[in-house]
Amino acid sequence: MNSPVHDAPGRRNVGLKVWGAIGATAATLLLLLWMAGFLTSGKIHPGTVPQSPTGPDSGPTVQVRVDEQPLMREAVGTVGSRVAVAVASQVMANVLDVTVGVGATVHKGDVLLRLDGRDLTARLREAEAGASTARAALGGAEADYKRFEALIARHAVTQKEFEDVRTGYAMAQSRLQAAEQAVAQARVALGYVEISAPIDGVVAEKMVEPGDLAVPGKPLLMLHDPQQLRIEAAVAEELAPRVALGAPVSVHVDALGKAFSTRIDEIIPRADPLTRTIAVRASLPAGEGLQPGMFGRLSFPAGSVRTLSIPRRAVRRIGQLESVQVMTPSGPRSRHVQTGVLRDDQVEILAGLEAGESVLLPADAPHD
Repeated sequence: MNSPVHDAPGRRNVGLKVWGAIGATAATLLLLLWMAGFLTSGKIHPGTVPQSPTGPDSGPTVQVRVDEQPLMREAVGTVGSRVAVAVASQVMANVLDVTVGVGATVHKGDVLLRLDGRDLTARLREAEAGASTARAALGGAEADYKRFEALIARHAVTQKEFEDVRTGYAMAQSRLQAAEQAVAQARVALGYVEISAPIDGVVAEKMVEPGDLAVPGKPLLMLHDPQQLRIEAAVAEELAPRVALGAPVSVHVDALGKAFSTRIDEIIPRADPLTRTIAVRASLPAGEGLQPGMFGRLSFPAGSVRTLSIPRRAVRRIGQLESVQVMTPSGPRSRHVQTGVLRDDQVEILAGLEAGESVLLPADAPHD
């Protein structure tokens, strides 16, 4: 059997553990009671405190204003010249010389290119020789015709013989006319060996070098008039009814950071079946740093939209948060808002307020 000497220490250890658990539980209860406020006095219970409308920050009130603002739409486009000319050759010949480079300013009549005219000169000489032969043949045919005309009057030749001579005379006249036309054409072709500028402008592109073969109709140079610029923009076809000839528009050129006020002067009456857009053109001023090929955005009104606005001084900003003091029957209340475009001293309200509500201005803000 167990000895009492060994049981006493075990009972003492169990007792200590029990009292330790009781003490820990009591300490936890006391902490919870203190946090709940039962062991403190003068506790302020949770709630809201209305702001006094006559506090030091109070000032005049204004109503949320309702405005009708034009709804602007944009169409992207490219700046170009109203007058753009592709310079091409009228004859087939090798290029001897190109007298201008890209960016050169030229005047109407200035020589731009020279072609090899040796073949054309030879053709002219050949045509002139043919004309001389035809002229001599015509002289002989004319003499025969006059002689046979006298003979037929005396009935010395038959009518058939006279008709044959007269036909030969008419054919000689036709051959001389054809030969003279060939001479004229050869002279005109020889005049095309020097290609001149058809307009005052700037060389925008060069597509030929000396030694290349110039072919009729193939562009050799591109000229544009920098004094007559315009933008051509692609307007979505559903917005086409919103644009009209003479309508005021604004053109913003990002490369220059400038906006130009102008009017629509051309509308292409056909929609692009691939992009579903309609081409709209508007004139741009000369100079101002504008260059053909620049990117531009054409803005035009497309109806109106109802907007709300308040004085910008009524908006308080803390970091990224914006708020206003809204007047309620129980006094001013702070309310978060979302602002939009700033127009003069008014700021657009996108969310947070309704039309007709009143907001409180700072005390030093003047009445609108």
